[in-house]
Amino acid sequence: MADPYVLRLHPDLEAERKALETAAAQDPTGRDAKLFNALEDGLDALEEGREAEFDGKRMHSIQDKYGELGDHAEIKLEVDEEYAPNGYKFGASHRLTYQEAEGTAQDPRPVRRAIAFEPRRGGQPFVVSGQRNERALSVGLDELDKAKAAEATGGNAPTTPVRMPLDTELATAIHAGTNPTHDKRGVTKPAETPVATNAASQTQAKQRGPGMTKT
Repeated sequence: MADPYVLRLHPDLEAERKALETAAAQDPTGRDAKLFNALEDGLDALEEGREAEFDGKRMHSIQDKYGELGDHAEIKLEVDEEYAPNGYKFGASHRLTYQEAEGTAQDPRPVRRAIAFEPRRGGQPFVVSGQRNERALSVGLDELDKAKAAEATGGNAPTTPVRMPLDTELATAIHAGTNPTHDKRGVTKPAETPVATNAASQTQAKQRGPGMTKT
């Protein structure tokens, strides 16, 4: 059974992944191996639609600090155990950020592009995601605003990114051939194939009202 999402990697993240893979092969018990395994687990989860298992969360727009990242979401990955001075254990140490766009006529599965795998400290996931997508500070994205307006709302806070329509510049960037695909490892878990959005389905969702929208 095909995975419900097509997964691509930002070229910079793919270069980082390859470097970690090489280091992990040389020292399977070292820190780079730990980072590589966590990254691979996260990438597999995005491809299989298991973001909920990793506390998936849509990212907010913080334009004045990191640039527009409202079209991103993140999942949380455990690499390091971190504690406060009083012994309180912090949550997962790393974040994997990603975007999402509609599929194509040839392959209607939505496409996800993994952007950055960074420690949460210092807002690094935000910083690197903004840099890799060349998001200028305090500059909005009209196409993102339009996609948000077309997206049916209601119920709990979204855990996945705003899915960009296929005809937008952002979707074109996500689909670009410069974004390598990801070769999975191991046995995968079954997952339902999400319904790719289009103009007709968005109209139907609005007619149905909140609580009966796409996943």
